[in-house]
Amino acid sequence: MGEVFARGLRIRSESPCSHEATGVRGRRRRRRLVLIRSKDGAPSALGAAAALMLAALALAGCVARPNGAVGSVAAGQPDLVPHSAAGAYLAAREAEQQGDLGNAASYMAEALALDPGNVDFLRDTFQLYLAQGRIADADRLARRLVQADPRDNLANMTLALEEAKSGQWNQAAERMAGLPRERLAMVTAPLVEAWALEGAGKTDAALDTLSRLSSVRGFAVLRDLHAGFIADLAGRAETAEAYYKKAIAAEGVPSFRAIEACANFYARQGRTADALALLDKFKDGNPDTVRLAETIKLISSGTKPVAEVPNARVGLAEAMFDVGSALRQEDTERLSLEFMRLSLSMSPDFTIAQLALADMLSNAGDDAEALDYYNSVPRASPLYFSARLRAADTLRDQGRLDDALKVLKSLAAEWPQRADPLATEGDFLRMAERFGEAVKAYDGAVARLGTIKPSDWSLFYARGVALERSGQWPRAEADFLRSLKLSPDQPSVLNYLGYSWVDRGEHLERAKKLIERAVELKPDDGYIVDSLGWVYYREGDYQRAVTDLERAVELKPDDPVINDHLGDAYWRVGRVTEARFQWRRALALKPEPSLQTQLGQKLQHGLTTQTKTGEHDS
Repeated sequence: MGEVFARGLRIRSESPCSHEATGVRGRRRRRRLVLIRSKDGAPSALGAAAALMLAALALAGCVARPNGAVGSVAAGQPDLVPHSAAGAYLAAREAEQQGDLGNAASYMAEALALDPGNVDFLRDTFQLYLAQGRIADADRLARRLVQADPRDNLANMTLALEEAKSGQWNQAAERMAGLPRERLAMVTAPLVEAWALEGAGKTDAALDTLSRLSSVRGFAVLRDLHAGFIADLAGRAETAEAYYKKAIAAEGVPSFRAIEACANFYARQGRTADALALLDKFKDGNPDTVRLAETIKLISSGTKPVAEVPNARVGLAEAMFDVGSALRQEDTERLSLEFMRLSLSMSPDFTIAQLALADMLSNAGDDAEALDYYNSVPRASPLYFSARLRAADTLRDQGRLDDALKVLKSLAAEWPQRADPLATEGDFLRMAERFGEAVKAYDGAVARLGTIKPSDWSLFYARGVALERSGQWPRAEADFLRSLKLSPDQPSVLNYLGYSWVDRGEHLERAKKLIERAVELKPDDGYIVDSLGWVYYREGDYQRAVTDLERAVELKPDDPVINDHLGDAYWRVGRVTEARFQWRRALALKPEPSLQTQLGQKLQHGLTTQTKTGEHDS
């Protein structure tokens, strides 16, 4: 049954998960640039449409660059050795493509030193310094850049933020007011200018400046949220409440950031009942969000919360965070990282930006710095729980499984009603093939569920895998069936259970229907198409098996099991030469030891009548 487990792991790596944090989906990191976010993430106040528009504005007029990962450390340096400005530039681009921003910045700085008048080199070096969080170095280059290109938005904004840090609010406002409102500056310039004006005590001018965002389609939430923050900071309670309410009502599904800000406002005004009513209403559609639960707990305690934005400097941090969050898309990932760095340069303890930056760094493989940021989230923060879960995931990615399990056990003890830590512990143990221990962790998680919801299908599925792999098939089968009862059209579960039945020679007709349904739902999943081909093979319909297995190999050409299956089917229909080719290919793909042995025997002896339906049983 080792093949079934291998197939299950591959299927699960592509399937959704209802747990917060890692769940059945496994490793977050390095899979794709857009992170799979848990419910307790640090989302932008912007909706999806506005985020897409912001990315388009950011890309407008930009020179195409290689789209590397955003990490600051890579496995090795580029092979290129620069001997000229052009060589250093190419080495920098190669390093960035590999996700090594540290070497990219070093090579680009070398290119700039060799050709100091090259404005493109200057701009690239400046931005790479920003992405690394080398703010002082970025400031130094920003001054050179605005002399060479006075219209550069990012360089001017960086200098404006530095002026704000030193209390030069009027200078910062004037700098941003002088920028042309084009591309990304259509959004960033009014935001920064408004907060600079508020820092200078000019609230009316600040609110008037924000109103210019009204002309940019899709940014009403951002405008109203920041107007609420500014009016709130200025002590204009009625105005602040009106803006907060507008931010909440601006979209069909309100941003939790807007909900959180308004609830915080109500609580500070002594309107605890209004705050809790607002949060409870949001809770109806987000029942499992720990961040929300912790916020409700804090307000219910009667403790007066600290203002979300207690001063203009934090307001600028909020603005940088909101823009950076919206830019977290494939083509603007590095720019998003630059805005997150700027946010934390304005307010190093800005928790939501710490968590967002940590996610980006972890996704890019920069585990050490990611852990620093996860660990910096204070216990009192509503985001602490999520930060600790993600820290555990990063520790596991580092190969520090025991340390990760300690974090999860601590969380499970601190939050005795939450299933998440135990479910994640089960996932980690299952992935480490410690199946018996995984079952115990999953049992604990299931015991904490209370009312079983459709979204719990993935927990029963994960436990079913661990049970099957630990030799407890009756319980495993029950969990797979329970998972399908909760969510009948989950392709991964349909396939896993159907394939398991086929492999055991049980319920073949029912198994076939499950796998056929899985193929309908995910017709381009090579593993699921392979399962269907294998059903036909086990039924003796070898011609039909060949058709499906050829399709499966097209979809997943580098999978040894699928290539092996196709070889078997070819043999059965008399295509002996092609069968041996597929077996050799499967062997070259470095399969598990048990399959290596079987492939060697097939290459030597072929298939016999006696092995007609059991080639892969172990």
